[in-house]
Order: sequence, then structure tokens, then C-alpha cells
Amino acid sequence: MKTTFKNFMIIIIMLFVVLTVRVGANPTSAKPFQIIPNMEYPSDIIFGFIGGCQKGFVELGAFSDKLWPEQIYVLCGCMMDYTRVEIPYKVFLDRFRKPELMTEQDRKWIGEKLNICVTSITRSWAQNERQQGNKN
Repeated sequence: MKTTFKNFMIIIIMLFVVLTVRVGANPTSAKPFQIIPNMEYPSDIIFGFIGGCQKGFVELGAFSDKLWPEQIYVLCGCMMDYTRVEIPYKVFLDRFRKPELMTEQDRKWIGEKLNICVTSITRSWAQNERQQGNKN
């Protein structure tokens, strides 16, 4: 279990670094252009996170024993949903943009949410399979 958690952390840290490139190196810079003003997380941040997350997980083969590649999008969306609800945008930029800025509590939070998201996706998939009569 410890190795799995370590792998989760390595992957998530890589994904946040990828997202940082899209956000920009200057953490005090203004938010990107927004169609709907005053949204906490701008759309291009959400889009960039989910795209970078999915690409990173697939390239690393993470969760390949549990999720299909298209389910990784759902996983990444789930993580972004939790992030938007529980992590203020400024905290996201200040602490989650570089691994060395993350606290142990941040890492624990990521691991917990990943576990919830993966479990939810696999249960949902299994339930849909049973409802459709597949016995795979």
C-alpha cells in the first residue's frame, strides 16, 4: 500500500508541475482571461489540469490495473472537482504548483481524494456492468 501511495504522490506532483507551466511561473500574476468574471478557477486551468492529468497518468501507466484510459479523464475531473471545492485558488497556486511547496497535509489530502475518486469510478463501472448484464 505504501508503494501505491508513493506512486500516487509522484504522479500527482508531476501533474501539478505540468499545470504550473500552463498557469505561468509568476504566482502573483493575474488570473487568465475569463468569459464569466470572478470564477474561482478559470476554465483554462480546469481544462489544462484535466488534460495534463489524463496524459500523465496514461503515459506512466498509473491505475492501468484498475481503470481504462477513458476512465482516467473521469478520475482527473474528480480530482479537479475536489480541488475546486476544498482548495482556494490562491492556495492552489501558492502551494500546489511546486512539490517542495506542498505540505505533508497537502500530500495526504491528495492521496485521500485519489482513493475516493478511484473507488467511486470502479464501483460505478462495476454497477453499470451488472445492470447491463455483463459478467466480466
